[in-house]
Amino acid sequence: MPSHALATPPSRLDVAGDLLTLLRDTSTEPRRDVQLEALTLAVAADLPVLLWGEPGIGKTAALNQLAASLDLP
Repeated sequence: MPSHALATPPSRLDVAGDLLTLLRDTSTEPRRDVQLEALTLAVAADLPVLLWGEPGIGKTAALNQLAASLDLP
């Protein structure tokens, strides 16, 4: 029987601790969103916009982000 077969697997708490360590060591930077920029330009130019797509792709989130950036409700 191989010696590695006797090793006990890490506990869930150990795994969670390792993941938290990785998250603390990871940073993200905002990326440019050309679709949101186009939407912002259209709204600023008072052009009508139709957002069309499958549920859950971020249409409402994009509008919320746009409203927040323009200090609108």
